[in-house]
Amino acid sequence: MALTRLLALLFGALFLVSATGCVDPEDLNGSSGGTALYVFDATAGAVLAWDDLGALESATAAPEPSRRLTGSLLANNRALAWGGMCFDPSRNRLFLVSETGTVVRIEGVSRKNGELTSAQDIASFTLDNADRLSESVFAQAAVDPQDGTLYVAENGKSSSRIWVVSNAGNLPSGATASLQALQASGDTGGTGVAVAQGAVYAYAGGGSSITTPSSEVLSGSRLRRGGGGGFNTVVLGDKTTLGSTGSNGFLALDTGSNLLYVARKNPDLTTGGPIALFEAGAFTTGFNQAPRAQLGTWADQGGLKIIAHGGSKDWLVAADEVAGAPTDRIWIWRSPSAAGSPKSVNLGGGVLVRGLALDGSS
Repeated sequence: MALTRLLALLFGALFLVSATGCVDPEDLNGSSGGTALYVFDATAGAVLAWDDLGALESATAAPEPSRRLTGSLLANNRALAWGGMCFDPSRNRLFLVSETGTVVRIEGVSRKNGELTSAQDIASFTLDNADRLSESVFAQAAVDPQDGTLYVAENGKSSSRIWVVSNAGNLPSGATASLQALQASGDTGGTGVAVAQGAVYAYAGGGSSITTPSSEVLSGSRLRRGGGGGFNTVVLGDKTTLGSTGSNGFLALDTGSNLLYVARKNPDLTTGGPIALFEAGAFTTGFNQAPRAQLGTWADQGGLKIIAHGGSKDWLVAADEVAGAPTDRIWIWRSPSAAGSPKSVNLGGGVLVRGLALDGSS
């Protein structure tokens, strides 16, 4: 009996070892498996979904999308704000914000395919035009998985701010969302926003100079962190690599490792890369903080515009622009926290990418 039990235990141990040996180590800790990519195609006015980002990244040529989401509300929103698409993993909900403040909301997006016509599936509301900044354009959008609040960057002629829409998941078609704002006085060129667990990160391309407690005067592009009551910490200065005349800064948040990715145009830089990676702790240790790493190269990814992260899954996807216009090319980083090289993928078919979102919830 004892010998039989010993043999059974040894066989079980050998089975576990052999089975484990067939599993991708990355999938054991959930770092990159099971992630879907959503792309907004400005040509068709449609959302394209690839349900397996890993398969897209490893393919020699881009496969056809797993799903295509279409409909009049999407087609009418072709002028999507740069980075104006975001995914709520807690509610399986997708938001798309236009440059002029029209917001399209898709419910149960991971289960949707084809034309969306039902009010239960898709709705559209607007950010109150009466509350807009002078000559403003809306930019990146982000949604907090904790409570479903939508955040949208607005970049005006002489100031910028973040719109906060706490009831974005409940507004019916035709409704208007009134202004509730997060704003730092003096900031300009605000284009980027990211959020998780009530912590809001924002990018501004410039603004008023800031004097530190040690009497150092800092200026230029900056990152801010705050919450419902406003912004309380800021990172700026020459060490940040954000630059003195930066523009078009877009953000992506790794919620699993508390890392903030910043895609920025910086004419001051000739080394490093177009994406700076900051740890969340950088916002509590001083103003002029260097990034932990830089991703990509200016030679290869100099046209990079918008980015999206898988949240708890370690994927990063970026899209290019040429002379201010979108292209069909995306860049895919597997395990970007390790600062490796990306895979370049041309989606083809006349696709023009203005929005990206990743679903790493599965």
